Amino acid sequence: MNEKKEFLTEENYKKGKKKLILLALIVLIIGLTIGGLLLFKGLSNSKKVNDTYTEENKQTKINSLNQQITREKTNLETKKAGLISKGVTSSSKYDSGEAYDLYIITKALDPSFSYCSFDEYKNNSLISNYCSLKNQLRELERANYSFEKDWNNFDSIPFYMFGAFIIISTLMISGSVYMFAKRREIVSFTAQQVMPLAQEGIEKMAPTIGKATEEVAKRITKGIKEGLNKNDNNE
Repeated sequence: MNEKKEFLTEENYKKGKKKLILLALIVLIIGLTIGGLLLFKGLSNSKKVNDTYTEENKQTKINSLNQQITREKTNLETKKAGLISKGVTSSSKYDSGEAYDLYIITKALDPSFSYCSFDEYKNNSLISNYCSLKNQLRELERANYSFEKDWNNFDSIPFYMFGAFIIISTLMISGSVYMFAKRREIVSFTAQQVMPLAQEGIEKMAPTIGKATEEVAKRITKGIKEGLNKNDNNE
């Protein structure tokens, strides 16, 4: 006959304990890694936003756009001068050819009004690049970098939330598994702490309990004797 396999052995206990401890460590490592990466991603996004939306960076972009606008303006002024030298007269009719080109270049270069805000100028191939740069500069000068920085920093909040949640959950789960694996040691430690106190308490209570028991026994004996005496007297 096959011998009955025993499960409640010290060897099986140790194997199960090692598996639980290993599981706790794996959960801890994976959770901390994922949570840490999410927190790092949030910090990176926040740093990128803070580095982007600074007054110094804003001024650098404005200076760069002004330089590009100056180059485009010079090119348009050169084209305008070339058309005028050819005797071309400005015309607002779309089918006027070079006359219309002179008209739209003149309007785009007019500093008194931003014609580049209108589609007729933004979409014209001659001045589209110039108008695009002008519109970018206008938007940049109006931009509130402090507000935009705070607004874009909201994108980092989900990374912080999920990262912190995963780390806290990981610590709780892995801690619970580890405590379960160490349950015997915990119970043993608790017993070692409690038993001396209990023993000391019993030792101190023993004389009192003994005296109380002795007193009760005396009273019972006395009561029995008194009962017997009464019966003898009655006879």
